Amino acid sequence: MAENPLTKLPLAGQLGVAALVAALICGGFYYLWYSDALAQQKTKEARLAELQKDIRALEATANKLPEFQREVQALEARLETLKRILPPEKETPELMRRLQYLAAQSSLQIRKFNPGPVAQQEFYQEVRSTSTSRAPTTTWEPSSTGSAGCRGSSTSGTSR
Repeated sequence: MAENPLTKLPLAGQLGVAALVAALICGGFYYLWYSDALAQQKTKEARLAELQKDIRALEATANKLPEFQREVQALEARLETLKRILPPEKETPELMRRLQYLAAQSSLQIRKFNPGPVAQQEFYQEVRSTSTSRAPTTTWEPSSTGSAGCRGSSTSGTSR
């Protein structure tokens, strides 16, 4: 047999060297592989906890799905009602024609029309305007009740 320096050591020395080598192997294993594996495990556990929290939040939202669907149906029904009430496009020219027609029916003469700025509302646009109109001059005869005669005059006002 070949001479080995470990064989010359007493039994306690041989056991000490074996324990030192075992400690070096365990330390190398811990620092080179096990510490990285622990860090990865902690990262994955944190990610798992985050995903489980997201799942719980999404399950709560999924449980409210029928409520959301009912709300969407109610809003769609309201939209259809509003579509029937509100015109699909601007009606300003038609409104001006109707205003002119009503003024002519009432024997009013629109002298000046100034559209103001457009104010956007939720479902419509509001256009404030000022106008000046004139009523024809008329003479009223006294009636049999003895009331005094009146004479018509110009009027001006602000319409909306």
